Amino acid sequence: MIEAITEKDREIILKKLTEIEQTENVQVIYACEGGSRSWGMHSHNSDYDIRFIYKRNVEWYLTIEEKKRDVIERKYIDEDYDVVGWDIKKALYLFHKGNASVYEHINSKYVYYSDGKLQEKLQALGDEFFPIRTIGLHYIHMAYNNYSRYINKKDPVELKKYLYVIRPLLATCWIDKYATQPPTTLQTLIDDPEIYNKERYYEDIQELINRKRDGEELSKSDPIPNINALIDELFARFNTWQHKANGHYWNEQKAKLKLKLNDIFQEYILGG
Repeated sequence: MIEAITEKDREIILKKLTEIEQTENVQVIYACEGGSRSWGMHSHNSDYDIRFIYKRNVEWYLTIEEKKRDVIERKYIDEDYDVVGWDIKKALYLFHKGNASVYEHINSKYVYYSDGKLQEKLQALGDEFFPIRTIGLHYIHMAYNNYSRYINKKDPVELKKYLYVIRPLLATCWIDKYATQPPTTLQTLIDDPEIYNKERYYEDIQELINRKRDGEELSKSDPIPNINALIDELFARFNTWQHKANGHYWNEQKAKLKLKLNDIFQEYILGG
């Protein structure tokens, strides 16, 4: 298996983040891997999806300008690095809205840099105020969109497209079972017999993962009946999931979360 992130990778990525800090006059608070490498679905063809949260000096936030760009993007095409950063205010706002990407990033297996505070604070808040329905629906919609765009039961299918449907569906299974943030790695999901019929489907999913890791991600396969059966089964299972109760994430709790996120924001911006 190809190592997801090597020490050389880390050195290069940290250097690029330092360059961004200098050219953009920002301070990186947290940076992680956010794509197929963090999902355990990488191959030698996979690029690096570097995601980070940053802050600016206090004066930047204290102006009357209605809108300021709160995203930093860098694409190093020749080096396969895709770098995207969110201003801390934007990141905290999206966390409050139940944005699944933020929740995934703060739980990434591969952290390039952490100030030792923000990740831990958000993980704790994620445990306390996890938005079951919001993130569950996000994964269901992601699976459905990928399925409807790339998969049918007649034509050959790119192997990785199957995985891009299976991962969000199993993430929803995890949420349905445990009401917590699902693991970012697909391997952890498929290893859990409590969230799906592992005895029936495990070997076929594992073969897909192995073939993608071996560089066959763009290879096409005839439709795989057992994988299609799994997808059909899980779509049927979550057909009415949008009506699922939202657990402890009620409006009152959401208001409490907002206050805690405001405290974090003010601590970072006003606390120096």
